Amino acid sequence: MAEAVYLTAARAKQAVELATPAILKLMESGLTHNKWIRIVVLGVEGQIIYEGNVGPDAGTAGKWLEESTLFARGKAAIHFRTGKPSIEAQARRPNALIVGDTIHGGSASYEGVIVAASGVQGYFDEAIAGTVAAILWGLCMDAQAKYMGKADRKTFYEGAV
Repeated sequence: MAEAVYLTAARAKQAVELATPAILKLMESGLTHNKWIRIVVLGVEGQIIYEGNVGPDAGTAGKWLEESTLFARGKAAIHFRTGKPSIEAQARRPNALIVGDTIHGGSASYEGVIVAASGVQGYFDEAIAGTVAAILWGLCMDAQAKYMGKADRKTFYEGAV
């Protein structure tokens, strides 16, 4: 498996941490059915590079959180395979679905960064996933800008930056 230069587990974790205040505010608003969510971030080859929970009730969700983990992974897999959000594959590309795919939507991408979430309503899952994806893309862009600004940068990437 190829090593990503900028799309790393550490940056994915940082993106979730930066998005967490907004996610918690959404949960506190009473708009979401639950006060926990599972987030999955994919790497450049479709592998999971980050998986974690956000929300005050994440520690007590038990079996529901286990199911949400499977849903989030499934949504991410559909998105990676089809190049479209999982809800769009459900609505417009049923021909792309395979046995074992989830029927739920809740994934998003931003400039190729794919994130899926599960635990609240599908549209909020997607909004949260999109927020994390956009922040993660920004973190990758920031890291690249800093690297490219170095006088001693290499001509070829030799590892994660």
